[in-house]
Amino acid sequence: MAQLPDISSLHVNDDPDMRSTNASGQYLPDDIDRTGGNRYMEKLKSYAKALPYSIEPYSKMTEMLDFIVHRLIQSVEARDYGVGFLQWDTMIT
Repeated sequence: MAQLPDISSLHVNDDPDMRSTNASGQYLPDDIDRTGGNRYMEKLKSYAKALPYSIEPYSKMTEMLDFIVHRLIQSVEARDYGVGFLQWDTMIT
């Protein structure tokens, strides 16, 4: 008799209880796991799944990026191209 494939892990719709994990088995943040069909979020999700460590939620990443860009702008407005600008440029790099 032929061996049947295990279909217990298949699902039709996104089950809210099923969460993706990364390479080390840690759960992905909800806002990255639930991409809603967004191509760029799907790409981010595939990167996040390959990492061996956890990452912060997408909302936290954009919040930190906004803060760093704000500090860069302040440094340019203050014409602080030495320590100020270099520090925040290094942070964003």
